[in-house]
Amino acid sequence: MPTRPSVLGALRLRRWAWALLGGTPTPPPTVPDPSWRLFLAREACASRLRQAAGDLAPEPLRKAAERETQLILLLRAELQELAQVANEVGVHPVVLKGGAALHDPARAVGAKDIDLLLPTSQAEILLSALDQRGWRRVGESTGLHFGERIREGRPPVEIHPLEAIPLDQGVLDQTTPHPLFPGLRLLASVDQAHHVAIHQVHQHPSHRGRLRDLLLLADALKAAPPASAGADQATPEVIAMAEAIRDRRPTADRFEELAAVWYSMDDGYQGNGGALRANFAKWVHDHVAGAAHDRWTLAWGTRLEDGRSDLLRRTARALWLPPVVAAAWVRAQVERRKARAALAELDGAVQRGA
Repeated sequence: MPTRPSVLGALRLRRWAWALLGGTPTPPPTVPDPSWRLFLAREACASRLRQAAGDLAPEPLRKAAERETQLILLLRAELQELAQVANEVGVHPVVLKGGAALHDPARAVGAKDIDLLLPTSQAEILLSALDQRGWRRVGESTGLHFGERIREGRPPVEIHPLEAIPLDQGVLDQTTPHPLFPGLRLLASVDQAHHVAIHQVHQHPSHRGRLRDLLLLADALKAAPPASAGADQATPEVIAMAEAIRDRRPTADRFEELAAVWYSMDDGYQGNGGALRANFAKWVHDHVAGAAHDRWTLAWGTRLEDGRSDLLRRTARALWLPPVVAAAWVRAQVERRKARAALAELDGAVQRGA
């Protein structure tokens, strides 16, 4: 069965964007609007691509970059108010991941939330202060962060206890003051690079090779390499791609097959299923990435809040999670075959000049 034009178009756009970030600017391919939506929704870096493309940026990319810029401004406003609350209660959170670049228009990317890091005792102080000032808890905690806090019309906030993240406990001693918001801190460059790499490879393996995350890692690598490349195969592959962006040189797209699965599943999504569908899709992506064991380990970890109900949650999970994981493995095999067929179809079209 031929690949849907929207998926092929999204793959064409990824190849164009990858060449652009690698120092080879060319006009973008002519693809249908659904392809732009698939590509930009998944890669989540419209503003950065708009900067890199310059006068070559087409209208869909320009409009998406404008929307993303508004999101970045909203994230900055929320971060500023978080800084004010933190200062009032005498704690100094470290801004993690994409939030660490919100103050710099040249590096900023959109994000679904703001991530802050604190020792557990200080994190609990800040959580209590937020709860008292109008933020409300939504969703569940995990072993890596407390339950999200959110205000109406604002992005969510995730607070991570220092003891739960894969960084040396002395990392706070190396942090630097935030250049825009007094009281906030930033990771040292080497720790930022290490954390962004580990986050992409192990905590969210379904995001391996996503352009947004590679750009964040490339920015961090400009100042310092990660503390360890890791013993697994994926970490050096992710680092190699980020280094190519940093150096603006061509290199192979090591995660094109996974990207094809993203686009195919996103294109087939009809807007129903909610959280269950999203969870199933992540398991499929993780199987394709060869990293389902990371999500499995995290799924059974102890949660930071609601410890009294953890036993009940584990019991329920033991009933529903194994069949979901098994079904996702089956779907992953189907999606992998479709992805390989799509890439072969695209290669054939390129060779024919179509």
